[in-house]
Amino acid sequence: DSLRQILAIIEHRKVGVRKDILVFAHLLLPVLHYELGNNDIIHGLIRDANRYLQKSEQQQLRTFEDTLLRFLRKQPTITKAAARKTAREAMKKEIDTLIRAGVIKPGLHELSCWLESKLTRRRMVDICRDRMR
Repeated sequence: DSLRQILAIIEHRKVGVRKDILVFAHLLLPVLHYELGNNDIIHGLIRDANRYLQKSEQQQLRTFEDTLLRFLRKQPTITKAAARKTAREAMKKEIDTLIRAGVIKPGLHELSCWLESKLTRRRMVDICRDRMR
């Protein structure tokens, strides 16, 4: 269902969807396919996201977007669980540093919750709820 919603946002971008939501949708698409185990198409989706970001008003990738795409690009090649955990911990540290620095982006806090859920094996919704308290 999430995949269908993201694709609908991307396909209907001319209907007045905010630009920041479109950017996040393009970033979330490879994340969703990573979660679904579709590792064979992640590199193509990352390439598409890079192209979209370069065509949008921002001429260069910003720190958050670049960090996420770099993380996703490496994931299909990591086969050992310990190495995957280390990569997730490093990514979470980078994201949390951006949050502490006051970077406000759609989905940044959710991405941090997602990474924490991967590391702690807790449900993402529970982690987000705990942070809201």
